[in-house]
Amino acid sequence: MVIRGLEGGYYLDKLKGFARTQQDDVITINGALDRIYFGTSHAIEIEDTEFNRLILVEKEGSHSTVVWNPDENVPAGMRPDESRHMVCVEAVNAADDTVSIAPGARKILGTTLSVRQLG
Repeated sequence: MVIRGLEGGYYLDKLKGFARTQQDDVITINGALDRIYFGTSHAIEIEDTEFNRLILVEKEGSHSTVVWNPDENVPAGMRPDESRHMVCVEAVNAADDTVSIAPGARKILGTTLSVRQLG
């Protein structure tokens, strides 16, 4: 899987002690990762060649994105073969982008997923 739309930004790498790192190129999923990307209010693309599809992750009210793949660190309720072939791309407002909401106020954070065939 390849993830596009986060190039040129930076992230905190949760698997490396929250090291701040520059993302120079597309993300290729080839092992465990758990990152928080910042300044990402735009759409993200997941290219899934195994199923010949492009997944578009559009966001509202989100300024950061979590990208997570457990690889061998299988979460409860998931089979090992499932965890190695999945990715989570999640709209958030985390760390540098944390949002405070006053009593009685509202904040909308939404995600819209759409899928189309590659090519």
